[in-house]
Amino acid sequence: MKTMGLIRMMAALGLVLVFAIAACERASATNTTAGGAEADSVDSIAPAEVHNACVKTFNETMANPNAFLVDVRSADEFNKAHIPGAVQLSGDELLVALPEDKATPILLYCNSGRRSGAAANAVVGLGYTDVLNLEPGIKGWKAAGMPVA
Repeated sequence: MKTMGLIRMMAALGLVLVFAIAACERASATNTTAGGAEADSVDSIAPAEVHNACVKTFNETMANPNAFLVDVRSADEFNKAHIPGAVQLSGDELLVALPEDKATPILLYCNSGRRSGAAANAVVGLGYTDVLNLEPGIKGWKAAGMPVA
């Protein structure tokens, strides 16, 4: 007799679970506002992404006093020429030296934009939301007549 009661209870819990899952799926599939427009949901919020910037945009963003400017090249490359105000951090050094505020603008560059692009993806992966990669790198920076130290 106890076995039948246990089976009925498990069957009832199973049905409740099935209905709860179905309701959640319906709600997320038809997540609209009163006016019929699509509403934001956790699933529809896009993660932060790396923005490849031209020299002009990169320079304008550098004017933000909170911007964190990073040269991801080697120390030797950095010592030959770098963008004024940049700190040289590469590899794991970069990941531990980032500011605590994940909304801080993080500006990254290398020689051509390839290494800094990879570093920028890692930074975004840590939850930073304002990450710029100087797509032409310091080569493009210098070609545009911008200052180097």
